[in-house]
Amino acid sequence: MSPFARPTPPEIKASWQPLLKWAITLIVATVIVLIDFYFHRILSHLLEFGKTTRTEQQGEHLLQVKIEGEGPIAAMIKELIDYNFTSSVNASVGHEACIQSPRPPAWTNIFYTIYLPLIAMFFLQNYSTL
Repeated sequence: MSPFARPTPPEIKASWQPLLKWAITLIVATVIVLIDFYFHRILSHLLEFGKTTRTEQQGEHLLQVKIEGEGPIAAMIKELIDYNFTSSVNASVGHEACIQSPRPPAWTNIFYTIYLPLIAMFFLQNYSTL
């Protein structure tokens, strides 16, 4: 028997199930990587849209602090916080400060942690079934 001969029927029968598992794993990993890539693209488009929109804000803010008490600590706090606050707001606010830029997928990391082990599994799968 030559080491470079065609596989025998028992070898083919023993290797189809690991090959099918490998193919399903490759498809699932690729789908997850593609979902990650498209999620990044969607977030990038949302970021660009967020840069073009502005929000108008109008209103009035009231703050009233009322301290009730007779002792020296109440008197000290009354002196420290002796104010009623009123302000009005009429402003246009952008969204740039609120939105963070999405990070692109790390392609080298994806290759070394997902696809390189899958390639090694493909070449070594027949040795695990013997």
